[in-house]
Amino acid sequence: GLNSPLGAGYLQALPEDAFNPEMIEKDFFPLVSAAKVDGKYYALPIAVRSLALIWNKDLFKEAGLDPEIPPKTLDELVEYAQKLTKYDKAGNIIQAGLTTELRGQLHHWVREVLIRQFGGKPYSDDNRKVTYNDQSGYDAFTFFTDLTEKYKVGQVGFLTDDVTAFKAGKAAITIDGSFRIGTLDKLKNLNYGVAEVPSHNGIKSNFASFWANGITSFTEGKQLEASIKFLKFLTSDKTMELWLKNIGELPAKPSVAFKEENINNPKYGPFIKGLEYAHATYFVDEMPQRQVWTDAYDMVTLEGKTVKEAIDTIAETEQNVLDKFYSNK
Repeated sequence: GLNSPLGAGYLQALPEDAFNPEMIEKDFFPLVSAAKVDGKYYALPIAVRSLALIWNKDLFKEAGLDPEIPPKTLDELVEYAQKLTKYDKAGNIIQAGLTTELRGQLHHWVREVLIRQFGGKPYSDDNRKVTYNDQSGYDAFTFFTDLTEKYKVGQVGFLTDDVTAFKAGKAAITIDGSFRIGTLDKLKNLNYGVAEVPSHNGIKSNFASFWANGITSFTEGKQLEASIKFLKFLTSDKTMELWLKNIGELPAKPSVAFKEENINNPKYGPFIKGLEYAHATYFVDEMPQRQVWTDAYDMVTLEGKTVKEAIDTIAETEQNVLDKFYSNK
């Protein structure tokens, strides 16, 4: 998150004559607001990442599913994943219908997608309060833990991790970030498709993170002029086109993202569409804020705690992380 450099007084607010806040909000996706503190912008996104559903077309065909039609809702996701999971005689998974590893990208899916789709939101509007310890949070996490405990369509640590399992053709569906496409494209035998993250109750949501560039607090005079020029170059449409074409990082501006050839790109299009309804998490300390979800999963699956007990416990843990950060402000 931007909080560490901001908290350390490392960045200055972007000069408003060069970067007008109203123009910023008009030119960039809504997720840019994560770089705004007390009404001022301290950084601009240059390259964005979001989530999408990625599926193995050959495994779909083999399971009698249409290889060109991915699941569009959470209900379909469970239904498809069940058809795509294979077990050995002892009941161990030998092919996962869905990857279910919270350590990868799935903690983002739970936090910013599932919680919202079940009617809640993870934090208060000012990001200072954890708000997922309510019915929507319990329902979202019940859905997630049911994937491995009730429907048994995946397993933590299956073939080491989600990426390895999907790359090996041993997991049929995964939810992963746009940065993964480059890796998958290097695999000659992997026949895969990309689709928007499944909706639920008619609600679409996504998670976005971004590389941001700002100007250090001690820059002034000629150096400041040069920094402004460079930041304008980095956030130009032309530079974003290059990032997408050469590295696969998504454009932070709708003007570039929604060009026909980008939004209709079979691999990157679904990630780009997700940016319209994506939320960027305002992490104050990403490690513990990521770890709580793995902990909650362990409490339910290994320690026999109820989902409510697990979520209430981690909400308190994460609230302490937030309180500690904001009390130093």
